[in-house]
Amino acid sequence: MIPTSFRTRSVIFAYLIGPPRILSREKGMEVWNGVCGAIGVDDLTFKYALVPPGADAVTEPKHGGARGFAIQMGRQLGRGEYKVALDNKGLDTPVRVVQEYTWPPAVQNVCEDFDAAAEAIFKALGTGWQRVLAEARIRGQVEAATADGVGYVVDHVLRLNRSRLESLEAAPEFASVRIATPAGEADDDDQLAQPKREGTIEVLKEDRRSLYVELMSQWPQLSITPSGGMVSVDASRIRRFSDPPSAYIMNGMGYIESKLLPLFLTDLEDTSS
Repeated sequence: MIPTSFRTRSVIFAYLIGPPRILSREKGMEVWNGVCGAIGVDDLTFKYALVPPGADAVTEPKHGGARGFAIQMGRQLGRGEYKVALDNKGLDTPVRVVQEYTWPPAVQNVCEDFDAAAEAIFKALGTGWQRVLAEARIRGQVEAATADGVGYVVDHVLRLNRSRLESLEAAPEFASVRIATPAGEADDDDQLAQPKREGTIEVLKEDRRSLYVELMSQWPQLSITPSGGMVSVDASRIRRFSDPPSAYIMNGMGYIESKLLPLFLTDLEDTSS
């Protein structure tokens, strides 16, 4: 593959915050107004809904179940789109604060808008909120360095046995590899240290000469053991979320460049040694 050909298709950043509560349409409009002012636009769409449909913010849902809400904002940007959402499915789940930018002109634009919007959102929400998780998801593509991305993944990334591969009923038209690493404890000197990572490299379906790349990085407040339990709680190891979205995004971009893509380079392509 050609790492320098990496193009960003989308960036998604989210916080989970609590305690869970219903946000009113009026509060949603305050958030909308704050985001518009922060990123310097006045054409963000606005949509508000309660979950389940027909519920209200005072009475319990008629047919039982948890009550929730959804606030959605967005605007088209040429080929791409900028979206903001605040939602939860019920009062038993944290509130999500999500920003997404598809086909951004540059990652720097994403960072600037996400930072400004996040500050405006939390200012509009007011006090009493706690951030319990941060997640950055970066989607992009790189050139496979061959005319056929499937052949590149099969031969150079997965290194499948060619004779056994040819014994299949038909030649593969798609190939993918995924790798995941668990989250570790926060470091007092580096609150972004060792998040949970999930990386994917696969053939780009709309262009077989290219590879689709996705990295999800997730920073939980507390680490989870492989069996699903939490590690022993040490107050000094509880992760803090004082960094702006740009810090998490650039952490992910750096990981793609220095860790994920080099992991799948062939011996001939790897010039690091």
